Parts: sequence; structure tokens; C-alpha cells
Amino acid sequence: MENSRGRIAGLMVSILVMLVATPLATSASAIPVFSTGYSSPPDYPVTSNVVISPSHPVVGDEISCSYDFYDQSGDPDHSTISWQLINTTGGYFIANGSSIDTSNFEANSVIECYVTAFDGTNNGNTARNQILLGDNISRSLPDLVPSIVYMRDNQSSLSDLVYDGDIIEMSHKEEFEWNISLMKLNQNKDFRIIAYISNDTTGILSLSSQYITATNQNQTLSLGKLSFEYGDGCYVATIMIYQLQKPGIYKDSFNFVLDVGDNDCAPYVQEGKYNPDCVTCPKVSWAYIYTTNTANQNFEVKTTGLYPGKEYSLDVVVINETTPSIVYAESYDWNTNYGAKRITHYNLNLSVGDYCIIASLYEDGEWINSVRSCRTIEAPDPPEIQFTYIRYNDYDINYYVDTSVINMVFGKSYTLDVELVNNSTGYVIMSQNDTINASYLNWRHYMGDANLTVGYYCAKAKLYEDGVFIDERTGCRTVIERNATIVSNTIRYNEYSMDYWTYSKVSYLTPGENYQMVLTLSNIENGNNIIVESHDWVATYGAKTFRMNDIDLPIGEFCLTAVLYENGTEVDRRVSCRKVICQYDTNTMSVDTGAQDEEDSEPSFIENVFEAIIDAVAEIITEIFAESKDESDETSETDENEVIDTETTSTE
Repeated sequence: MENSRGRIAGLMVSILVMLVATPLATSASAIPVFSTGYSSPPDYPVTSNVVISPSHPVVGDEISCSYDFYDQSGDPDHSTISWQLINTTGGYFIANGSSIDTSNFEANSVIECYVTAFDGTNNGNTARNQILLGDNISRSLPDLVPSIVYMRDNQSSLSDLVYDGDIIEMSHKEEFEWNISLMKLNQNKDFRIIAYISNDTTGILSLSSQYITATNQNQTLSLGKLSFEYGDGCYVATIMIYQLQKPGIYKDSFNFVLDVGDNDCAPYVQEGKYNPDCVTCPKVSWAYIYTTNTANQNFEVKTTGLYPGKEYSLDVVVINETTPSIVYAESYDWNTNYGAKRITHYNLNLSVGDYCIIASLYEDGEWINSVRSCRTIEAPDPPEIQFTYIRYNDYDINYYVDTSVINMVFGKSYTLDVELVNNSTGYVIMSQNDTINASYLNWRHYMGDANLTVGYYCAKAKLYEDGVFIDERTGCRTVIERNATIVSNTIRYNEYSMDYWTYSKVSYLTPGENYQMVLTLSNIENGNNIIVESHDWVATYGAKTFRMNDIDLPIGEFCLTAVLYENGTEVDRRVSCRKVICQYDTNTMSVDTGAQDEEDSEPSFIENVFEAIIDAVAEIITEIFAESKDESDETSETDENEVIDTETTSTE
């Protein structure tokens, strides 16, 4: 080992001596325009007036270099044109010729053309000129952070896709192939991909590494076969990818667990930047795919806990697990003004198969969390009545029949016969016959305004397709005498305005009677009442709702007490409580949060040499392995009475 280190050290010294002896281009801290020359003796050629065209190029332009040539003896021009990329340490050669394509260079690069005079026999002076390469908004791709979407293995018994954090079962001796799907690759950029297996006992067990040049934003590639011959235990498999031009910024990692034997291994889960249980912390709350009434598929993603003024990026990918393939991939970027944002994309037009959506949220470029949900798109079942219910309208104090028909065939005619029957007497209270020509998958039919007394009632529905009976459904309900009651009483969080509100509802009121509702919001830790409201009214409807809005609650536990009085007598009481475990950190909130641009320079020759040396040292490679990006799945319930969105993005 010591001899090896000595050889590496000797190599480094030799390389450094070579580099010091090799002249580099002069440093360019500014962008001068100059032409250098000297008084040439007779018969020595001279070049001057170097011009780069166009004068203000942008990424993707072809730039050319022209100059003036003079030779006292009249010898022909055989001068050479070369190009350099200039950075803070100097410059390095990139091309020869009168013109170059700038598609592979970054915006704000300084490119120099230098012309060496030559008449076929004698060399003369060198003349130079420089330009600044501008950003081509219409032709340049935005900077993207690479993402590993899923892994699959075509070599072993593993057939399902593997997602970040998953557990897969493997035998003691098995050979498998790392097939990974990537998205958000900067085209024509070079990437390094590292894959390895490790555990806590033995460290890194197997390793593969390779380089790719991205030809598309989305790519699937194989990392080569790895032989797995280890004993019982839990192993972590890690795949890393980073863009060589920006290895510290543009990177992603992917981890899953190999369970060799029956060890009941735990999933690979890492904590994100914020507490996932905190409602005021940024996160993807949910993401899902759903089928519309027109037989198309949409997806919807909701982010909450956003800090106004900060930059957010949401990566959304939809995967066909049956193929497998990426069917949709997009990144949404915004500077938020609200605490939440909902994004909807329409008309995915998915075929029959298994699909997953993965939504990942980034704050100022730092990963926060990811959510994945899956669903199966199936060929539609035959048309049928999904349900028929007798429902109560507590505001108007009456009943109605709600019937749902699903899986209709477009263009066919459907007839629905519905009747509401007093099951005790057999008396038909109301009936309805309705026909439609199907232009949607589903049909919701309502028949209402029935004043039902105490008793047992049934709704009966029959469905006909083009005049042929195909289905029937019955739904029954017992109507009982009810007294005025509190049916809802909650403390809720408004993720858009970033504050709390209360919702209380009373039902089964008797019109003409006097009612009073007393609402008290209190801090149970100190016993103080924060808000006390009293509402008095004479009922004209069978229900009434109450809200208290724009409430700022500190960390603690709070209770909402609702007391209902009828004609001065207490008839119901309900208490509900909520813990506030965190708040917006106002010290970190700023409306001026523009992220500073990272240095975007190509590696110099010295850097390339040292990269080769680093690759030869296993200990340093292991340090690269230690870098990983946190990813954890977090889902939350949606509120039945959710506040209407104030910031929504939809894509067609």
C-alpha cells in the first residue's frame, strides 16, 4: 500500500512539473479586445485585426474568425487559427479552424481566437481577440438536475420496477444487471454514474462506474452485470449520477435494500430537510392519477407549507410500469406568494397498464421530499349502477335519491328508472324516468325534494342500454326523529394563506325556534381563551355553519368548544383539539431569495489530471459514495371541506 501511494505521489509530482513547464494562456479577469504583434524582421509574416463574427454570439451560434495578413516578400498566407476557452485560471485549447460551433459551451463563457502568422517557411506573430458567449433563451436548454427515476433488473428473478427506498428479495448467489431510467439530463453533457453495494459490517462489496454523454433528457441504460455472492443480511444498493461540469450541484442518488435470505429488512428511508408532520413545512402533500368522465387521465399534485419568496421546483414523472417507460416528465418552477400550490395536467391518454406518478419538491435547489402513488388503468367494465342512496338535505330539510351510473359506452342510449318507496306500506312516493345518449363515462342522477316522516324507505333504480335491461340496484334508509345537534367542529389549517380557521356546523334545526351557538377557542396549556363568539338566530333552515378565519396560532395545543342552545336550553356540546407542532420560521423568510449563480466553468487540464489521480484512489472514491440525497415519501389526508385554491397551475 505504501509503495502504491509512493508511486501515485511521484506521478503527481511529475505531472505538476510538466504542467508548470507547459505555458498556459494568460489569465483573463476581464474581457479585453486586443491585437498583439511585434516589429517583424524582413520575410517574417504579420497578422493583425482579428475579428470574431458575429460580434454578440449566443449559445448555439457558429462563430468565425477573420484577420489581416501581411508578408513583405509576398509569400502566401498559411497562418493557423486556434480557439481557447478562457476561465479564471487561464485558458485551454478547444479547437482549430476558422469557425467553431458553440452548442456545447455554457452561456457567459469567454472564447478566444488566436491566429499565428505563417508564410509556409517562417512563423510570425500571434494576434488575438475574445468574445463573451451570451445565453440563447430560444435555443438553450435550461439547467436541469439529473434524476434517477427507477431501477430494474433483467438478469435475475427480479422483474418489478424498484423505486427509491424499496426492498427487494435476492438469493445468495445471483447475477443481475443495473438498468436505470433517468430524466432531466442536460443534453450533450457528460455524466458519471456509480453503483455499489454495501452493508454496515463489510462496507462496500461491489462497484461499477461508467461515463455517459446525454443524447436525450430521458434515457434508460444498463450499468453492467454485477455478481452477488454474499451471505444472509440486509444490504444497501446505491446508484449515483452527477454531471461532470457541475458535480457538486447537478447530482442525484438512488437507494434500495437487498434482503438476502429472510431478514425482514427495513426500507431505506432518510429524513428530509423539514419535519414531514409539520403543516407549515414545505412538502408534496399528495400526487395521484385519475380517470376523467371523458375517459382520459389527468394527474394532480399539491404542495403545501411553502415559504413566500422562496424558489420552488417540482419534478413530476409518470411511469408506465408495464412497458416500462417514462410517459410524462416535466419540471415546474415558481417563486411562491402563497403557502400552497396545486398543479394539474390534463389528457394523459394512458393505455391499459400499471402507472405510477412521482412528484419531488425542491426549495432553492435543495430536495425536500417525494411522493409516489400508483394505479392500474383497466379496460372498462360493463355499464352498471354503482349505487343508489337516499340522502338528507339538512338545509332544506328534505330527502333526495342520488344514483350513479358508471362505464357507459359512448354513443349508446341509456334509460334510468328510479322510484322512492315507503317500504312499510309499499307506497311509491315519487318516480322518474330519464334517458341520455352517452357522451361521458359516468352519469349522476338526482331525484329529490321528498318530505319523509319517520319510517323505512327504499330507492330502486333500473338501467337500460338501447332499450335492453342491464342492471338494477336498491338502497334503503331508516328515517328517525332527530334533535338539533352539532355535526362538525374542527380547527383547520389554511395552507394557502398560512393561518388557521375553524369550522362548525349544526343540523336538524326546527324552523322558527331560537338558537344560540357559543364558540370558544382556547389554549389548553395556559387556559387562556383566544376567541369567544356567540351567535343568536331564529332558524329558517335546518342547518347553519360558522367559521372563524385568519387565526395565528403559536406552537402548542388548542381546543375549540362549541355549545348549542335551543330556546335557552343547552342541547349539544362538542370539543375538538389540535396540536401545533411547528410554525413558519420568519427568520428564514425573505422576498429577496434569488439564488446566486454557481460557477459554471469547464475543468482545466490540471483539473482533468487530478480527476484521473482521484479515480485511482479507492479511499477518495468511497468518500464520493458517502454523498447521498435524502428522499422520503410523505402523504397526508385531504380535507373534505378544503379551502378553495388561490394558486393553481394547469397544463394542457
